[in-house]
Amino acid sequence: ARAFAEALTLLASVAGTLESELLDLLLGKVRLAAGDARAALTHLEAACAGPEPYYQARRLLPHALRATGRTEAARDALRALVEHTLYPHAPLAQLAEWAWEDRDAPAALAQMATAIAAAPSHRRGRMRARRAEWLASTGARAAAEAELRLALEEDPTYPRARRELERLEELDDEA
Repeated sequence: ARAFAEALTLLASVAGTLESELLDLLLGKVRLAAGDARAALTHLEAACAGPEPYYQARRLLPHALRATGRTEAARDALRALVEHTLYPHAPLAQLAEWAWEDRDAPAALAQMATAIAAAPSHRRGRMRARRAEWLASTGARAAAEAELRLALEEDPTYPRARRELERLEELDDEA
């Protein structure tokens, strides 16, 4: 409901009953969602400072770092998250997305390939479809088509891969 002020008021009212790391995690999460990345970063860094931080605090910290302009620190925090996650392909794919946003296509393509390799087979199709979009946009249409065919083998029900492959085939027919 985006009731950030109300959430902060509630957290203030129960602050004495929560462990400090949990309170900082919740405050950081609310502040980040409200668009106050600097305040969120302060809380998330505190939440991560303990010997066994909550996973969600570790997961949100890179986003707060990036939102405050600390892109290298954000990437480092996301890389560090890989060893603490059950599904390492998620932070690896996020690293690829950030590289793409930062207009570093070679790094994005390589990072997404790493994420795909780390993913269980049933999760690879969606990441392959994203990588194929990037390949196509860089002019590597044959590689994009090959990636999309693999994506459909791994996840035949994913409509985005099928639509993108059809679009590329239509472009080939027009040429």
